[in-house]
Amino acid sequence: MTRQVAPPLGLALVAFIAYQLWQRRRRSRALATIALEHALLLSTSALVVSAATARHYVKERDVYRDRDKVHFATYYDFGSPPVPARPDRPKQLGGTFYRGNDERNPKLFNGGHYRTSTFELSLVDADGKAVTVGTPIGGRRLFVRYEVKRAPFTPDHFYTPDAMSVLFLTRDSSPYLESLHTVVDRVGLSAVEPMQRWRADFPIGVVSRRTATGPSLATATAEELARVPGVGRTAAEWLVAYREHNGGIHKSSDLDLAGIEGGPRHALSRLLEEDVLEGIVYVAQTILKDGNKGPPLGARFHYGIRFELHARGDVLTDDSDLWMNFLYRSRKVARSLIPDDQWFSIQPIPELPAKGTDDPLLLGVDEYM
Repeated sequence: MTRQVAPPLGLALVAFIAYQLWQRRRRSRALATIALEHALLLSTSALVVSAATARHYVKERDVYRDRDKVHFATYYDFGSPPVPARPDRPKQLGGTFYRGNDERNPKLFNGGHYRTSTFELSLVDADGKAVTVGTPIGGRRLFVRYEVKRAPFTPDHFYTPDAMSVLFLTRDSSPYLESLHTVVDRVGLSAVEPMQRWRADFPIGVVSRRTATGPSLATATAEELARVPGVGRTAAEWLVAYREHNGGIHKSSDLDLAGIEGGPRHALSRLLEEDVLEGIVYVAQTILKDGNKGPPLGARFHYGIRFELHARGDVLTDDSDLWMNFLYRSRKVARSLIPDDQWFSIQPIPELPAKGTDDPLLLGVDEYM
């Protein structure tokens, strides 16, 4: 005889099974809802990331495009950092340099080959006094003095206060100067004579005072150097080995290259008979967006001023050098059509004898209007 389940127990079992099925269905719906919410969240996040990535690449593309607008062929022609070509002349401290016109047309004086600016370079101290060969310079702050003189009968447009205010001197050679990179050592030009002459004094450093006593680093043997207090045998041998393989010891950085540190370096540096101060100062122009009304695209390096100052026994020597040359050529005219010495020269470039045309197209003013 088959056993019968009591009705209350059967109903309870049915109710329990029904409850479990309902709970499972509810959990399934909840899981589906959660999955949908997560999918929506992930999709939104992906869209945000994609948009941010797209903006980044667009900005990066614009930065490279702006770099080309600003510098043109400067880094291609002169390297990174840009180094100007040295003029063919004996070493001297500064001098006069001439800038030519970049327009060519038979209607212009001399076909367009005439002077637009004259530059004067010199070395001065903190008081503005000239520093020349034979001058004691140990411990004195030195400056490169850069002066611009407008050539006769050139258009006013290029020499207004606004036009000159975007020119400055810096040691920084970053291709993103004034766009992504701040100019921390900027020195602007000041008008000496309004609309005619401008000047900037740029600090280049201090030459250490040299009162060398003891054996010469140029000729002393390792034994002689080892007897100098604070040097020691090892540093003396390293120094002599470096000197023999590298043509001598001339400046403080040679001690670093020889691997000499600490007390021995300090002791040997006091025997240096020569100190060298060298580098490049750039003459740059801020280039603005939107017809010179917007934020900076960057800073264009027009010229490089190279200085190499040698001091022996606290005195500036005649193998010191200070000069400048161009780092940028206009893209309006092919370089082959304007020889370099008609663009920038150590020889005088002809001046305009009288006021010529007012045609902005012939003068190259139209592109700024």
